[in-house]
Amino acid sequence: MYLSGSICLFVIITALGFTGCTTLNQDRFWPEVRPLGKRFNTYKPPLSPSPSSPEPEFEEPTGVLTLTQVLSLALIRNPKLKTFAFEIRAQEAKTLQATLPPNPVLEVDIENFSGSGTAKDFNIAETTIQLNQPILLGGKISKRKKVAALSAELAGWDYEATRLDVFIQAKKAFFDVLGAQERLKLAKKLVQLASKVHKAIKVLAESGEVSPIEEKRAAIALFQTQIQMERIKHELEAARKRLASTWGSTEALFDEVRGELEIVWPVPSFEKLVRVSQLNPDIARWTKEKERRRAQLVLEKANALPDITVGGGIRRLSETDDNAFVIGITIPLPILNRNQGGILEAQYRLIKAEEERKNAEVRVLTELAEAYQNLMSTYTEVNSLKDNIIPKAQSTYDSILEGYRQGKFSFLDVLDTQRTLFDTRLQYLKALVEYHKAVADIERLTGVPFESLNPFEEKGEEK
Repeated sequence: MYLSGSICLFVIITALGFTGCTTLNQDRFWPEVRPLGKRFNTYKPPLSPSPSSPEPEFEEPTGVLTLTQVLSLALIRNPKLKTFAFEIRAQEAKTLQATLPPNPVLEVDIENFSGSGTAKDFNIAETTIQLNQPILLGGKISKRKKVAALSAELAGWDYEATRLDVFIQAKKAFFDVLGAQERLKLAKKLVQLASKVHKAIKVLAESGEVSPIEEKRAAIALFQTQIQMERIKHELEAARKRLASTWGSTEALFDEVRGELEIVWPVPSFEKLVRVSQLNPDIARWTKEKERRRAQLVLEKANALPDITVGGGIRRLSETDDNAFVIGITIPLPILNRNQGGILEAQYRLIKAEEERKNAEVRVLTELAEAYQNLMSTYTEVNSLKDNIIPKAQSTYDSILEGYRQGKFSFLDVLDTQRTLFDTRLQYLKALVEYHKAVADIERLTGVPFESLNPFEEKGEEK
C-alpha cells in the first residue's frame, strides 16, 4: 500500500510540475521605433543572460568619422542605452514569472511516537503524507500577467526615450567637434596673419618709420590670437572626448570628423511641430501607462478574493496496520482584510496618471516652444551673418587693405579690420553649431527628422 501511495503521489507531483511549465514569447515588448534614427540598429541583449559566445571585442574608431558613423556607434555601444535594453529583458522575465502558478506543498506529518506506554516507538504512530496545492481565484494569474506585460511595454517606451536621448546627444557632440575643428582652422590663419603683421611692423619700428608703440600693439594682438587659438584647441579636445563618450569610450582616437556644417534647413511652423510632438515617447507612453494602472486596479480587486488551498494524501495507522486517504481545504475568511488599501491606492494612481499625462504634455510643449524660439534665433543669426555681416566685414577689410596699399591706412588699421572679419567668421561658425544643436532639440521633442519637417517637402520639391 505504501508503494502504490508513493506512486500515486509521484504521478500527482509530476503532473502538477508539467502544468506549471511555460515559456514566454520574448522580443514582443520592444517598442515601435520613432521615425528619428529608425534606420540605425540598436543594442539588443541576448535572450540568455549567459550567452554562449561573448560579445566581440570593440575596436576604437580611427581615421575620419561621419555623422552616420557616429550615430551608428552610439546607438550600438552607448552604456546607458544598454541598461534600458537589459531592463526590457528583466521585465520580460518578470512577465514569465507572473504566468507561473504557486508550487504544490508536500506535507509529511507523524504523530503519536516516541512517547510512553503504548506510544513508545512507532507502535501506534499515525503517518500522513499529503500534497497541498494553493489555487488562485478570481483570475489572478491572467490579471497579474497583464500587469507585468504592460510594465514590460512601458520599459520599452523608456528604452525608446533613451534611444532618442542618445541619438541627440551624439548628434550635438558631433557638431561641437565639427565646429571646433573649423574654428581652430580659422584661428590658425589669424595667428599666421597676425604674426606676419607683427614682423612687418617690427621691421618698420626698428627703422624708425613707425612708433615703437605700434610694434607693441601688434605684439599684443598676436598674443591675443595665440591665446584664442589655444583656448579653441582645449575646447576641441574636450568636445572630442565628449563625442567618444557617447559610444562608451574614454579616449578619442579618431583623427577628425567630417560633415556639412553650413547646411541650414528652413524652419517649419510651430503649429506643425506641435502636431508631430504627439510622437514624443514622453507623451505617447502615457496611453500605455494608464492602461497598466487600470489593469493594476483590476488585479487589486481580484486580490480581495482570498485564495484557497486544497490537499489530499494518505495516512498510515500503525496500531491497526491500516491505511486511509485524507483530503482537506483551507479557506481564508475575508473579514478583516479585503485589500481595501490596495484597491484605494490603485484608484488614486489611476487618477494620478491622467494628471501626469497632462503634466508631461505641458512640459514637452513648453520645452518645444523654448526650443523653437532658440531655433528661430539661431536661424536668423546664421542668415544675417552669412548674407549681411560677413560680406560687409569682408568689403571693409578689402577697402582698408586697398587703402593701405595706397598709403591711406596703417598696418594696424588693416589688422583691426582683419580681426573684425575673423571674429565675425568665428561667430558665424558658433552660430552654425548652435543652429544644428537647436535642430537636434526639436528632433528630440518631436521624434522625427528635421528634414521631414521642411516646409518645401510638403510641396513635393526635391531636397
